[in-house]
Amino acid sequence: MFRAASKALLEVVGLAGPYRDGKVDQIRVTVGEFKRHRERLDVNAMKRASLLANARELRRLSQFDRSARARALLFAAGRVVLPVDDDVSRVVMRLMGLVNKTPPRRGQTIVGDGAAEKLECLS
Repeated sequence: MFRAASKALLEVVGLAGPYRDGKVDQIRVTVGEFKRHRERLDVNAMKRASLLANARELRRLSQFDRSARARALLFAAGRVVLPVDDDVSRVVMRLMGLVNKTPPRRGQTIVGDGAAEKLECLS
């Protein structure tokens, strides 16, 4: 990434739409993060680590939003992660037998036998 010619890189990123300078800067920052944390973000290391550990490592990448982290977990670590919204939270609570009269607010973890750990990595 850092060896690529700036002109060629700007041309390629320019095909994706406007704000190419900002996009190139974001790509370089993300590549730099991967280089600094290479041992933890390696594909084999991600496959050996738990889902929660992988999610925490990817949260450190400031350029990744929630959907990008879910895609990284899917393609790099081979783990499928559903985005947690109100409907998913309600279904998980019912499946785990944690039905309450008041549904949890968005972003709130469900407390139960390991449920908090399972859902914490999803948000």
